[in-house]
Parts: sequence; structure tokens; C-alpha cells
Amino acid sequence: MGRWLSLHEVTDGLEHDLKLFDTLPQLNMTQENQRYHLIISVDEKYAIVNALAFYHAHHTLGALMDEDECEQYMLAFQEDGPDFVDNLATKIANTF
Repeated sequence: MGRWLSLHEVTDGLEHDLKLFDTLPQLNMTQENQRYHLIISVDEKYAIVNALAFYHAHHTLGALMDEDECEQYMLAFQEDGPDFVDNLATKIANTF
């Protein structure tokens, strides 16, 4: 059994209301599995995606990670800047 979810997204300065059908099983909401909503910018979204992609590559490939791939993650991090990433991590941590 699923349910409809309403999402609000801002893309390129335009607001969109989206309706998605959630097919995930309904969970008994405890503190460990509560769902939270987080409002993030497009830049924050890309920073999160890059961080998770690096985390995944690092923990699955480790020392076998391609040198060029490591450099691309480093460049992405440098473009965002350490303060931006640190502030984003703080924002996410304080949301929960």
C-alpha cells in the first residue's frame, strides 16, 4: 500500500508542486526512523550528492579509487569551499 506525497521544489527560480506516489511500507514511526524535511538550495544539493558519491567510492574502492576520480572530488570540494560544506553539515545536523 502506498500514499501520495506532496513536494515543493524551486528550480531556476520557478516554483513547482510535485505529487509523487510513495510505495515505501508505512513504518512504525520511532525516533530511529522518523522522516524529516530539509529545505536546501541547488548548490547544497550538489554538495550533498558529491559528498555521498565520494563516501561511497572511498568505502567501496578505497585505495583502488582512480587518481583522476579523487582529483575530481577534490576540485568539487574546493569549488564549494570548506566553510560551505561545514555550514551545510551543521545545517543538516541541527535539523534533526
